[in-house]
Amino acid sequence: MDAILDAVDVAAVSAGLVLAGGVGLSAVRTVVLPRGGMTRINRVVSFGGYRAFRAVARRRRTWAGEDRVMALYAPLTMVLLPVVWLALVLIGFTLVFWGLDQGSPSGAFLVSGSTLFTLGYAPPRGDGASAVGYIEAFLGLGLVALLITYLPTLYNAFSRREVVVMLAAPLFGTPPSGETALLRLREADGIDQLEGWAVAARQWFAEIQESHSSFAALCFFRSHQHDHSWVTAAGATLDMTALVVGCLDVTPRTETVLLLNGGAECLTRLCRIVELAAATPPGDAPLWVSRAELDEVLDRLQAAGVPVRTDRDACWDGFVAARGSYDGALVALAAAVIAPPAPWSADRDAPPFRPRLMRRPPRAGDDLT
Repeated sequence: MDAILDAVDVAAVSAGLVLAGGVGLSAVRTVVLPRGGMTRINRVVSFGGYRAFRAVARRRRTWAGEDRVMALYAPLTMVLLPVVWLALVLIGFTLVFWGLDQGSPSGAFLVSGSTLFTLGYAPPRGDGASAVGYIEAFLGLGLVALLITYLPTLYNAFSRREVVVMLAAPLFGTPPSGETALLRLREADGIDQLEGWAVAARQWFAEIQESHSSFAALCFFRSHQHDHSWVTAAGATLDMTALVVGCLDVTPRTETVLLLNGGAECLTRLCRIVELAAATPPGDAPLWVSRAELDEVLDRLQAAGVPVRTDRDACWDGFVAARGSYDGALVALAAAVIAPPAPWSADRDAPPFRPRLMRRPPRAGDDLT
């Protein structure tokens, strides 16, 4: 009987240490050494919250009501994550203290809570248990310190992203559209002077890829204004670039081509980070944009004096080659973040995002798209 009790104690201590250690590693990977992707704890909290908020949002009768619900999802989930970390540490060290004979399970829970939050009203008894108590207190304070640095980092990255979204609105319109941008540039005689915007947009895509790959939850943070979205702004920027590269009778400059390549890589990588498969166009269509839609846009551009190529077949082939590098990723991300309707991105009938809670974290070399 004593041997059985000893085995149970060892198992409880081992399980508690493994659980607490897993929480510590999750926190370090999330805040200190982000490498892209989600830990298991992050996935359960983030994707579980997404399912819950999405279920509530679907009951709203209007898109504005749905937007108000989803606007709470990412911030509340990020605040909940440190709470879950602390709760798991509390449970883990409860098992440890129970295995170290610190009383009944409820008594071990009181010791663990008193130690984790440094309250001191139920100190552990014995040298070994006291040493474990110091470890738990250190871990609890460390998680609080990480929280203090974590949330401001998220906000700074979010703020930098949204500044460019606001700067893009006068050019791309609301909702944003590559066609609108080209028409406004034509009115200002600036079709041939896209280099300045291309340089700024490349920098924006690079910052988004770096910050959103490290903190995947940023993908789901919504803009301050309900009719703005970083996904639709990114789509409009790339659509404008694809029209210039594939359809206009101008010679694309290096920065314009690099913008197209960098933006496509950003959206594709973020799909992998949030474990989102690229949306496949319906039927045998090469793109989520039809030939008829492109021709209508080109007719309007040509009527406004934009230099469109006369060979429409060549225009279509060039547009397919340009947009094909980001088409599925853009539509999938727009559906996942429930972006406000915008031409050629959030207005497509893409499958809803259905994240799996228990999927393993992505590893190097995985192709999730």
